[in-house]
Amino acid sequence: MTLPAELVVLSGCSTASGRVLAAEGVQGLVRPLFDAGVQGVVATHWATSDASAAQMMTWFYAELARGVTTADALRAAQLRGHRAGMPPGDWAGWSYVGDPSARVSAALVAPRSNSDRLPLIAGVGGLIAVGLLLAGLYRTSSRRVPLPT
Repeated sequence: MTLPAELVVLSGCSTASGRVLAAEGVQGLVRPLFDAGVQGVVATHWATSDASAAQMMTWFYAELARGVTTADALRAAQLRGHRAGMPPGDWAGWSYVGDPSARVSAALVAPRSNSDRLPLIAGVGGLIAVGLLLAGLYRTSSRRVPLPT
């Protein structure tokens, strides 16, 4: 499967988590996305509230629209969450995996009209379908390996 995307945002709970596989490390949704050609992934390490996730993504996309790098956009959103008095659990669990100097095309972040939003919405639906497919493949192909004690 090929998914040549600049950025995939997995704003659901614990999307950066995975299973530990012998000689492979932690395997979750992030690695298959890179294997498919994605250049960067934003994901969460634990559960956050829907309201906090929505606010974080609003700040994140506003920074991307300003033209900053993806890593800097996430950092700025996290700092805004901290300064706004959000509990650390709602802003600290976000991470970016990929080239820290990568920038997202402005056309993807700031559509000019409602008609421009249709491809973006279709793309999100496609990413959800890809995520479900990857999750299904992950569940059937991985095995648990006990952690050393």
